[in-house]
Amino acid sequence: MIKFGSTDGPFGTLEKRYINTLTQTLKATSNTLQGKIRTQYFAPEQYTHHLIIR
Repeated sequence: MIKFGSTDGPFGTLEKRYINTLTQTLKATSNTLQGKIRTQYFAPEQYTHHLIIR
């Protein structure tokens, strides 16, 4: 459990903004990867390099 010192509940405004940004970034990354995987599925010879995830 991560706790931030703040006045409005367990998360302050800045922390909430940071967490929301992080969440949006993760969602966008996830969607991008899903799109690349779909692309890979339909045209493997062209897009193989997209799936190299380290």
